[in-house]
Amino acid sequence: MSGGRILANIAEATARWDWQTLDQHLDLARRVLHADQIDDALLVAAGFNGITRVADAIGIPLEDHTENSTRELRADAGIDAFARSEKWAREG
Repeated sequence: MSGGRILANIAEATARWDWQTLDQHLDLARRVLHADQIDDALLVAAGFNGITRVADAIGIPLEDHTENSTRELRADAGIDAFARSEKWAREG
């Protein structure tokens, strides 16, 4: 597995909060990559997570593609119940 794929797997597992999978990817990464590369991947994943939380907090609506592609997931998880009503309001 390439270093880039390992780093992408770390970022994806972090964004999904999939800690068991993250641990598996980190174990592999520690054998293959430099510690700074691993830290960078984790920082990027955490940064994107933070940006999303800020967008949610201030009511920035999802773009159409994300809204459509996550509709079933959001319904199953009950996520929409936590969003401000403005998040789903569309101007136009």
